[in-house]
Amino acid sequence: MKVMAKGAWLCLYGSVHPKGPVQLDPNQIHYDELHVTGTFSHTKESYRQAVELLSGKQIDVSPFITERFPFPEIKPAFERAISPDTYRVLMTFEE
Repeated sequence: MKVMAKGAWLCLYGSVHPKGPVQLDPNQIHYDELHVTGTFSHTKESYRQAVELLSGKQIDVSPFITERFPFPEIKPAFERAISPDTYRVLMTFEE
């Protein structure tokens, strides 16, 4: 939430494991006029929009990537991906 612009929306999509309470600063939500919401399902259109935003590099997702692995190292990448201390693992496909 620290990187959100004033008036921004935070949409929590997907489940959180392990489940439990999430700490949010109510003053930050108040003073920065933030909107916090959740969603359960997506449509083909919302998926297409997400792909366009990501492929167009309109959203910087690097803070969410824990580690990067080249495709030949797929086994250690999956081992890290299922580790509880890993957020997201990125596979790279280079020529």
